[in-house]
Amino acid sequence: MYSTESTDGPLSFHDELARIWRDPAVRRLALRRAGDRDLAEDALQETFYSVARVTDPGHVENLRAFFCRALINQISHLRVQLNPIPVEDPEMLVGTRQEGARLHAPAAARPVDEAAVWLQLAATWRTRFRRERGRLMAMVPERSSDPGRYRKVIVATAAKILYAAGDGHVNWADSDLALRAAYPGWFDEPGCTRDTYYQRLSRARREVRVLLRAVVGRDEL
Repeated sequence: MYSTESTDGPLSFHDELARIWRDPAVRRLALRRAGDRDLAEDALQETFYSVARVTDPGHVENLRAFFCRALINQISHLRVQLNPIPVEDPEMLVGTRQEGARLHAPAAARPVDEAAVWLQLAATWRTRFRRERGRLMAMVPERSSDPGRYRKVIVATAAKILYAAGDGHVNWADSDLALRAAYPGWFDEPGCTRDTYYQRLSRARREVRVLLRAVVGRDEL
């Protein structure tokens, strides 16, 4: 039903998906179901990423209905995750995803042939990140009183982690320090409650991971 390539004819699958993601009615649905603007934005971003990874879009008969069902499920899933997670335990937040395991293995600790492939992959990801930086920037939700600065900080943090992956020296705890140092007015705001502090860092780390997953394909890990 959908083509995966952009043409001058009917919208491609990804073009139609982007149109649905931007649709004000869909955004109102997200806000109504979530009851919170930040949670709604989180769910929209995660749903966009998940649906974009559908392996056979031709079998999706009604993409809008499919997206909305996935969005509602994602909101329910994120509600469960909103309990604060201590920053001191970033691995609990990151989880045991396959890409996390691979990114933590230093290149020097791999067999020579695997290390060479890994370094080439890392170079490909960096090139892809630079080429798609504008699109990645647009994927970051508007948060804080300075949305432009927030987006730049998220993208810059994702870039640091991606570059560190070349050596396999990825420490998610470092991302907290980088976020707080780059934007203390938001991530280390005076008078900020402990729950709000955790949630802001939690959402930021999740948004960093969304950008990384948009650049690093599952089949490359």
